[in-house]
Amino acid sequence: MPKLLLSLIVFMAVITAVAVHTVPGDRGDSRRPETGPEASVDHPVHDFGTVLAGKSVQHEFVIRNTGDAPLEILSVKTG
Repeated sequence: MPKLLLSLIVFMAVITAVAVHTVPGDRGDSRRPETGPEASVDHPVHDFGTVLAGKSVQHEFVIRNTGDAPLEILSVKTG
C-alpha cells in the first residue's frame, strides 16, 4: 500500500508540473505571440506652473512603441 500511495503522489506531481508549464495553443514555436502596438511614455504629465498671458511654452513628450506592431498616433488632446 505505501508503494502505491508513493507512486500516486509522484504521478500527480509530474502531471501537475506538466500542466503548469503547458501554454494553451503552444505548438513548440519559440516566438512570442504578437500583442500589437503599445505606447510607453516615461513622464506622461508635465506641469508648466503659472504661465503669463501671451507667453508661449512648450514641452516634448517622448513616446515609444514598446509593442510588436506599428503604432499610429491619430489624435492628441491637451488637458
